[in-house]
Amino acid sequence: LDLHGATPWITDPDHPMLEAARRALKRAWPRPPVMVREGGSIPIMSVFEETHHLPSILMGFGLDDDQVHSPNEKFSLSSFHGGTKSVAYLYEELAKGS
Repeated sequence: LDLHGATPWITDPDHPMLEAARRALKRAWPRPPVMVREGGSIPIMSVFEETHHLPSILMGFGLDDDQVHSPNEKFSLSSFHGGTKSVAYLYEELAKGS
């Protein structure tokens, strides 16, 4: 039996980089973003923050019915396009500074 572990991770919800992500998501989608605490068990996230001394941001663009990691997994083009817009807007927001 091989067990693995990782340091828990959470980003400050009031950090300016997360505020930039919120603004970007608001621009890219017709509804405001829902901030959900997920992905805290992804082992590399705490390493990124410890190494770079910057908050990490995870933005998900899949839908509940995408059946992630199943044999009939899907990802809609509208989600893909919304995701690419979100990332482009995030870069714009970050370039502006706070």
